[in-house]
Order: sequence, then C-alpha cells, then structure tokens
Amino acid sequence: RRERGVAMCIVSAPNLPEYVVATAPHAFVRFHGKGQWYAYRYSLRELRTWAERIKGLPAERVFIYFNNDWNAWAPENALQLEELLLSQP
Repeated sequence: RRERGVAMCIVSAPNLPEYVVATAPHAFVRFHGKGQWYAYRYSLRELRTWAERIKGLPAERVFIYFNNDWNAWAPENALQLEELLLSQP
C-alpha cells in the first residue's frame, strides 16, 4: 500500500500481467522467465525494454532478482541488464 510505503513486486513470469509501478520509495523486480517458469533466457531486446521500464520507475532504489536459473541464465541475464542500465541515459 502506497500510504504505508509497501512495495508491490513487479514480476516477469508466465501468464502473469506485467504491472510496472512503484508503490514505495523502493521497488522490487523479479524475473522468472516468460515461456516457462525458470527455464527461459531473456533476449537483449527484452532486457532493453525492461531497462527502459526500470529507469522510468519513480523509485529511489530498485532491487532486481533473476530466478530463471535453468542453464545458469540468471547470472547471464543479470549482467546483461546491469550493463544496459548503466549504459542507457
């Protein structure tokens, strides 16, 4: 709830809507995969879109978690998104 400073978790997951809103001074974003839970590799195109969304959040801090850990895609995608976030104005 906004009035209590509780952050809604923004999620990228199969069959769930992607509400990209900040309800607190901080935000949480969780990446579970799109086609299948945990077994999904995000493309650079998808991560660019997410980088734009994340940069547009009116939050002081954003915590991002990748849980698409099948085939070690989570660390790969996390590093790619970090690079995009640091390189985009």
